[in-house]
Parts: sequence; C-alpha cells; structure tokens
Amino acid sequence: MNDAGELTYGLRRICGALREAKKTAGGVWLDHLENLLREMDDSARHLDRTYVACASMSSNSLSQWRAYSGNGVGYAIGLDCNEKLAVVAGSDVDIDASISKTMTLGWLPVLYDPAQQRSLAQDTVAYALYNLEWGCPVDSVMTEIVFSAICMKHPSFKDEEEVRYVTQVYEENAVQFRGGKYGITPYVRLTAPQDGGINEQGTILCVHGSCDSLPIVELNVGPGKMADSARRGAEKLLRHCGFSEVSVSSDESPIRW
Repeated sequence: MNDAGELTYGLRRICGALREAKKTAGGVWLDHLENLLREMDDSARHLDRTYVACASMSSNSLSQWRAYSGNGVGYAIGLDCNEKLAVVAGSDVDIDASISKTMTLGWLPVLYDPAQQRSLAQDTVAYALYNLEWGCPVDSVMTEIVFSAICMKHPSFKDEEEVRYVTQVYEENAVQFRGGKYGITPYVRLTAPQDGGINEQGTILCVHGSCDSLPIVELNVGPGKMADSARRGAEKLLRHCGFSEVSVSSDESPIRW
C-alpha cells in the first residue's frame, strides 16, 4: 500500500467514535465500549489476518499511469465488480472445515471525505454495540470494525477513486509469500469461485489450488510511444488465454515518459 498508515487510519477514526460515545454512555453500554477500546489496542491481531486487493474505479487516470506503469507501457485490467472472488487454498486444506475461516464482503468503496468517514465510524460503533448486546462474539464484531476501517483513507489520496476487495483469512495454509520493496509480504490468491463456493450469507469460501478465470471484461493500454504495439500484443495474449471477447482500448494522452 502506498500510505504507510492507511491500515490504522480508519481504526483511529473508529476509536474516536468509541471515545465520543463513552461521554454519554452508562451501564452495559459503557462496558461494551470499554471492551471494544481494549480490543482496538490489540488491533494488530485482527489486521494480521486481513488481506486487501486494491483497484480503482477509473480505468484511465493519468496519475495512476504515472504511479504504477513504471514509466513505460502499463495495463489497466477491468474486472466485473459484481462477480465475487474466492481465496485459493492449497490441496491439503479441508475446504469444508475452512468455511468459517475465510470471509469477504466483495468490493468495497474507499471513503476520503472526513464527514463520510465520521458517519461510517458512528454507524460502525452502533452496529458493534447492537451485536455485542445480542451476544455476538467480540472477534466477529472486530471483523466488521476492521472491514469498515479498511474503507477509510486520507483525503489526499481521493484522486485514486479506490475500491478494495477485503478478505479475512484464518486458514494459514492459504497464505503465500513473496519478496518486494517492503520486504517479505504474505498474500493470498483470488479466483472465480467454483460451484457452491458462496454460502447463503454471501461469504466466499476457499477453493482448491486450481484457478478459474478472473471476471475480466476490458483492458486499457496506458499512454506511451509503444502503445500500439502493446495493444496488439495484449489482444493476442487475451485470445490465447480464452478472453477473445474482452475489449481492448488505449489511452491517447500525449504524455512524454
């Protein structure tokens, strides 16, 4: 992620809403609020199992080309955001047992406006209190809090128009590792869910090692002097991989790399 504090940015906003609610709370509600604040002090435990795939609602943003195309030819892959994705697990994972160990709510929009963030934080606190009062486990409540927190980002990043696919994974065998500029990075792979991979609550379950096709619907080639060649290569690759119906377009911005 390009903001070193963005995993905790939303949590700080929700902590502020919790402290604000404490000023007028009493009895069991005050107990619930103090319990949640203690859990927030240990938020790293909940974030440790949270994985985020970041995308943009804009398929053609000059600032995104500059940031992510490596001063050369870049590609924006358009996905059908109505299609859900599943976590790919190893062949040694008991899929039936992993049902309660993986959860996602699909693509979530990122909020940059402070007023909208404040409203989401207050709604999240109200929802958490309601669930705690009805006996919901605090770990489940914290999952909802983390999902809300991940949907907030500093206003200076608003031009990204970001959406996030947030997944919490309790099945350690589904986690893989790669090296990168931030060191060793744990990650999970996502794919189209197989038949029966979505339960009645909409939770996406683990699938075994084989990956189905992602829901790719378009591909946009970034600006640059080699854009035409890059487009022809992309079209050939898509046909080779069975995506012949995917439309390919080019950004005509006269940028000089």
